[in-house]
Amino acid sequence: TRIIRLLKLMRVPNAKVFPLNLWGDLVNMLIGLSIGVHALLSVLVIFCLVLYLIGLIFRLTVGPEDGQDLLSQCPNPDDLDDFSDLECPIWRLYGEVYFKSVKISMF
Repeated sequence: TRIIRLLKLMRVPNAKVFPLNLWGDLVNMLIGLSIGVHALLSVLVIFCLVLYLIGLIFRLTVGPEDGQDLLSQCPNPDDLDDFSDLECPIWRLYGEVYFKSVKISMF
């Protein structure tokens, strides 16, 4: 009889702590998560591709040419006062700072 009472006592708290309708909600949330992950990853991939293309375009148009190192010859573009200097064009200086590589251009 003691064992039966213990089993009854163990069964009652389990029914209150883990109601059956909670499992149905949990399953619904997991199904919704599994459906949404595909859409989220698709948008993330498209977003990264757009960032890559924009970075590539800026790198090719504004970025430095091969072997170009104006930053060692010219002052920092933020400290530049004379924007008409033909040896240190400001757009080339900023191109070296912000568009040195595609990875830097993306972010």
